Amino acid sequence: MNTMSENGRSGTGLCPMCGANPRRKNGPYCDSCAAKYQSKRCNALRARGLCTTCGQPTQPGKWRCDKHLAISNISSKASHQVVRQKVFAGYGGPICACCGCEWDNFLTLDHIHGGGTRDHRRTNTFYRRLIAANFPDGYQVLCQNCNWGKRYRDCCPHKGLPAMLTYDQKRKARIKREVMDHYGGPTCACCNESMLEFLTMDHIAGGGRRHHQQGGTHNNICAWLKKNSYPRGYQVLCMNCNWAKHKNGVCPHQGQIIIPE
Repeated sequence: MNTMSENGRSGTGLCPMCGANPRRKNGPYCDSCAAKYQSKRCNALRARGLCTTCGQPTQPGKWRCDKHLAISNISSKASHQVVRQKVFAGYGGPICACCGCEWDNFLTLDHIHGGGTRDHRRTNTFYRRLIAANFPDGYQVLCQNCNWGKRYRDCCPHKGLPAMLTYDQKRKARIKREVMDHYGGPTCACCNESMLEFLTMDHIAGGGRRHHQQGGTHNNICAWLKKNSYPRGYQVLCMNCNWAKHKNGVCPHQGQIIIPE
């Protein structure tokens, strides 16, 4: 039985909580005990509706106060940007492998052989796995336009369109053009891109994700707009401009976007 007091343990360089593991250089406990203590502390604060960073009251359902939530969001974006740039560098650099676009806010990582949907919701975790695996084959950097065109037609229009379209592809293209004609024509309202395969319908005031989840998905948003007599609040954008607007609140064509350092 270990009867050494906590003071005695700290004098030997051992963790005063477990008495078995060495203390961290920047704290009184070992890594394992520090993690347990922090988890216990955070759970207690959350149960009382207090910020896990400063102990001040939080908004319902939040773990941090407004101040530290904003700081955390900035830190997360900066961290993601570092990981993202490292991945792009591992796959030829921040430039679209198809059209040569170098605008950082338009770029993404494409699954060359498909299957990107399963990684879509956990992008940062997926990027870190690629780094840990030393950048395996099967991926390339594309701009959102080329990535969407590749998905829409199985190959980017820059590489040439299929000689024959399926009946379903023809039907969707016809509805898409008809709907876009009602919203100013099949031309991006931001950059004037006019290739139909690159265009999509944008929710001007936001809320697109919620709408897609409720049934107005990417595949039938144009059919939904037609069925509902072309409601206001929508515009035609290319995927590049739509993605940048979604991620940053503004497309870089309309103003400079500051990427966190």
